[in-house]
Amino acid sequence: MFGWSVYHMGKRQKLILALGSNENQESNMQLAQHKLERLLNGEVVFSETMWTDPLGIESDRFLNCLAVGYTHHGVDQLYRALKQVERSIGSLRAERKRGVVKIDIDILLFGDQRYHASDWKRDYVSRLLERMGEDGSNWDEPKSIEVASK
Repeated sequence: MFGWSVYHMGKRQKLILALGSNENQESNMQLAQHKLERLLNGEVVFSETMWTDPLGIESDRFLNCLAVGYTHHGVDQLYRALKQVERSIGSLRAERKRGVVKIDIDILLFGDQRYHASDWKRDYVSRLLERMGEDGSNWDEPKSIEVASK
């Protein structure tokens, strides 16, 4: 499905993903979760979902959730696969410019390295992490850089 070979397996890494959708929220979230379960060979659990108001754009409310899982793939491979999942659900760059986000999947944690520094400050992220029993005490400070260009 994603063009990965078992020969590219590396060290098993913990990851945390943030998922969000502001169009057909429930169905797109369920579809993304299903695809992530397949991508991560079932080594993933999802938080409950939480509705949030949009930040910086005019749009419908967002449905958000977090995923905690494990992968043997590198961060760049994972990033490309997540973008492929987004595209397979119909998330297009042109629509995002208009404020339509069918699904957005961001890597918040890979191994012990945090990404998307501003996302870690969002209330729903801290609340959902706490509810999942993730305290983050052994993770590095978040980077404000992106994993790869979008």
